[in-house]
Amino acid sequence: MKSHSRILIVLFVLIAAFASQPTLDSVEAEDGWTTLEVGGVTARIYRDEWGIPHIFASTNAALFEAYGYTVAQDRLWQLELHRRAATGKLAEVFGPSFLEADEEVRRDGYTDAELDYVLTQVSEEERVIYTAYVNGINRYIKEVVRKDPSKMPYEFHFLGFSPGLWTLRDSAAFGAFMVRRFGEIGGGELKNQALLDELIARNGEAAGWAMFNDLRWTNDRDSPTTIPAPGSPQIAPGTTASALPAGLEAQLRGVGAAVATDGLERAKELWASLGIPTKLGSYAWAVRPNKSAEGAAMLYGGPQMGFDTPAVIHEVQLKGGSGFNVTGMAFAGVPPVLIGRNEDIAWTSTTATGDNVDTYVETLCGPTSYMFNGVCTPMEARQEIIKMRVSLPGVPLKTTDVAYDVYRTVHGPVIGFDHEKGVAFSQKRVHWMREFENTRPFLMFGRSHTPQQFEQAARLIVTAHNFMYADNEGNIAYWQTGEVPLRPAGYDARLPLPGTGEAEWPGGFRPMPVSINPLQAWLANWNNKPAVWFDDPDGQRFGKQNRVLEIQDRLAGPQLISLEDMFDIPKDIGRVETMGRESRFLLPYLMRALDAVPSAHPLVPQARQALEQWDGSAISDVITSKQYQLGHVVFWVWQDKMKHATFGDEMGGAVKSVDANVLLHALDGGASAVPPHFDYFNGADPNVLMVRSLEEALDSIAYLFQTSDMSRWFVPREETVFRHPLGIEFGRIPLSNRSTYAQVVVLKKPTIEAYNIIPLGQSSFVAPDGTLGPHTTDQLDLYRLFQYKPMRLFVNLRLEE
Repeated sequence: MKSHSRILIVLFVLIAAFASQPTLDSVEAEDGWTTLEVGGVTARIYRDEWGIPHIFASTNAALFEAYGYTVAQDRLWQLELHRRAATGKLAEVFGPSFLEADEEVRRDGYTDAELDYVLTQVSEEERVIYTAYVNGINRYIKEVVRKDPSKMPYEFHFLGFSPGLWTLRDSAAFGAFMVRRFGEIGGGELKNQALLDELIARNGEAAGWAMFNDLRWTNDRDSPTTIPAPGSPQIAPGTTASALPAGLEAQLRGVGAAVATDGLERAKELWASLGIPTKLGSYAWAVRPNKSAEGAAMLYGGPQMGFDTPAVIHEVQLKGGSGFNVTGMAFAGVPPVLIGRNEDIAWTSTTATGDNVDTYVETLCGPTSYMFNGVCTPMEARQEIIKMRVSLPGVPLKTTDVAYDVYRTVHGPVIGFDHEKGVAFSQKRVHWMREFENTRPFLMFGRSHTPQQFEQAARLIVTAHNFMYADNEGNIAYWQTGEVPLRPAGYDARLPLPGTGEAEWPGGFRPMPVSINPLQAWLANWNNKPAVWFDDPDGQRFGKQNRVLEIQDRLAGPQLISLEDMFDIPKDIGRVETMGRESRFLLPYLMRALDAVPSAHPLVPQARQALEQWDGSAISDVITSKQYQLGHVVFWVWQDKMKHATFGDEMGGAVKSVDANVLLHALDGGASAVPPHFDYFNGADPNVLMVRSLEEALDSIAYLFQTSDMSRWFVPREETVFRHPLGIEFGRIPLSNRSTYAQVVVLKKPTIEAYNIIPLGQSSFVAPDGTLGPHTTDQLDLYRLFQYKPMRLFVNLRLEE
């Protein structure tokens, strides 16, 4: 199956035509205006110089039908990708290798009947908005694309099919799909169980359990938080759970089961290969007027969602209807503006830490039956039929049917069986059949004007998101939203729960972390923990070293934060790796070790000088650097050597789970907020081990480059390549740790000052001959240089701001 897919991709690359002259990809008049008549109401659409639609209409029906129409103009192929990914229909057009992704969606997603039921639960306003949005998409398909083949994007011509009409069910499926990508946290219990099993097998139950807690602690009080620590409930040292929980024996019932846990990861790789967003991340901060050199609250929003082609984000302004006057970023397929501003407020979001998924071990009492509350209970079963392409591009589309059996227990979808051990695994989600509930609060965000109104909406969000807020009255605020269920007493939430009925959620949720106008006058988040009392989810761990420090250190200084700072901070943090400057706490240990244990290695003096002169960043300049800094190269190899030297003998293959914070806990010892259960240095002087690891690192690097001349240790900086799945390259930029979308908002009165940028452009249109539309890549040069365009909010048809 995989070789067939490679043939398809090779053919895509060989046949795809590259851009020559731009071709118009919409129906706009020369002055930028178009009109649509919707039920006797005129919707007016103005496209600015970047192709962004500013839509004016007096009713929701007209406003959102025009919006759907413009989305179809700009992102018709992306709409098709989104609904196929969300409904498990990628293999129908892309062939056998996408079958795994479709199976994942069919297994964990909803049936057509369930999606239809979800749609019956929406409010009348939501029904009108979604119906209008769908009508707008279909209007463009019927009135433009079906009458003029040149308006049908290249991808449809190449793959040999035409876009079908969009449905409300498509929006419901895609909405649930995206909510899970960016708001579903947890479900890593099987990976944790495999880690614990490995440690127990190597060291025995008691020692293995202790080492597991050294690798998967529940709360490190030294980890930086978004909500300032003073006034928060404090936690005591020793929350690493050294005692065996009462229910551990039941939780270990499925240990060693042969169940694949990487299906979702493979599906994400397949989605990403087509430009469907899968990445989690995002940073944000806000400052109050007394911390702002501008004399007004300021907000930066930087969601990190990967660098897909087509770009995941499009922009829109909606003015009219039932109180809408909002501009910002959205996803093609659902109508809410997700991050943006109106005339009074600005907001942004990041992925949060609220654990909302649990894995259950089901005890089988038959091939597809399980024990629950003492009763042998048949699993709910159905058969999905997936259409899979069997013809190559360039010939008429032909498919074959592939049957796929899907099972559910009372807890949720069954993700795997191990009949030899007599177990199955299922997953329970707090947001099951509720993802679409997020529509209402997101529509409310754009019409909020005070922190109280915004919080009213935030409390309706079902899944895990951090929201950062600022307004033109000088308020700033932060909420971590989403329902985090309380877990049954006596069981460890990091491991699968027994599914026989004794470990059900007892009801109730953890309190929502909130901070409004803190005394420190600023708030910052980079997916870090919200508050000192908030325990880590099963798949994440937060320690003293955290990348949010790159933002917090800038904001915490005595100086006022200027608009120039708001633009500069992203350029600075773009220079660091995933966890930030990991040398922040570890490098001083190495420097002291070099003082305590002099080395005779000939390269150590030069390496030490490079480390002392190094600022901890991967690259020296985010725009111009061509290579990684020498200090970065030496430190990273040293850190890897040090991890293996410290933990390798006890942990074996589990050493891959060691990160900078695990090493810090070992070096901090009893002074750590998570003191390790063992002396991983085995009584030896850690200074000796650190120096020896540096010497080994230098030898390894010299061997790799075949020279001891450090000036020739050149590690080239990678590039981010915007390459269409069919082979067309839209452009490339130097790789850096940056956001996919960025907005800077100065909330002045009477007029807000705002700027934003996206990686490519408003449109993703590729004409049938392979040429690109005029707004497909016109923002890339700005994006490459960390520059921004105005983020306009017009208040009337005269285009006044």
